[in-house]
Amino acid sequence: MSTSKPYRVKVCLVACVAAAAASLLLPARAAAQAAAPGLNASERALVAGSREAIIKTGLSAAFFDEHFRVARVVDGPGDRRVVWRLSVGGYEANVNDSVGFYTEGARRVDTHSVAATLSATSDIKRTVTRRRAELLMRRCIGRFTNAQVEYRAHGAGGRAALLLTAQALVPRRACPAQQCTVRQTTLETPPAQGSGGAFNSTLSAGSVTLANPVPPGGQINVQFMLGVMQTGTFKFFVNVEVLP
Repeated sequence: MSTSKPYRVKVCLVACVAAAAASLLLPARAAAQAAAPGLNASERALVAGSREAIIKTGLSAAFFDEHFRVARVVDGPGDRRVVWRLSVGGYEANVNDSVGFYTEGARRVDTHSVAATLSATSDIKRTVTRRRAELLMRRCIGRFTNAQVEYRAHGAGGRAALLLTAQALVPRRACPAQQCTVRQTTLETPPAQGSGGAFNSTLSAGSVTLANPVPPGGQINVQFMLGVMQTGTFKFFVNVEVLP
C-alpha cells in the first residue's frame, strides 16, 4: 500500500486554536439584517423559527442578528428550508436548516435539522486570520486545493466550530497525471477509549480485505481525515500489517 498522504484535514479556527495561535478580536460592525425583504408570511415564519432554533443552541440574539443573514428560503410541499450566511472575522460560511414537522393532536410542530448540525454553540469572539489558517493547513497536509469554510459541530465535545477544510493535492510520484482513484479510509470499529479514533484504532480502505489484499508489487492511494484541535507538532504513524 502506498503511504503517500492525499488526505483531508480540518483546522479549527476558534477557541482551542485561537488560544495557541495569533488571533484577532472580532471587528465591530453594524447589525446585519437577519431577514431578507420580499418574503411572504409563511416564509417569514420559517425564518423566525429557524432563527429561534439556532439561538437555542447557545448563540446570543445580538451575535446572531449581527453575523447571520438569510441567503435563501425554500417553502415547498416536500422541501422547507432556510439557508443562512454567517459572516465573522473575515470568514463566510453557509448554515443550512431543513425544516420538518410532527403533530401533537391538531397542532403541527416544526423540527429543525440545524439543532443537530450545530449541537452546542457560543458567540465567536476570536478567529485566526485566513493567512494563518492556510499556513497551518499547508504545514499539516502540504499543497492543497478547494479550501472551504464550514460552521458545524466538530470533535469529541460536539460543539460547533468554524472550520477550514481542504483537499490535499496527491503527490505526483503517487499519481503522475493528477487523476487517479483515492480510497477513503474508514474506522473499522468505534474506539473503545475516550481518546477518539486516532488512538490505537484500525482503518480499512475500500474493498481491500484479507480475502482480497493488495497484490504483490501493487499500490493504492488512500485518504486520511484528521481533526486538528490545536496548533503544534504532531506525529502521524501508519503501521501496515503484512499477514501470511
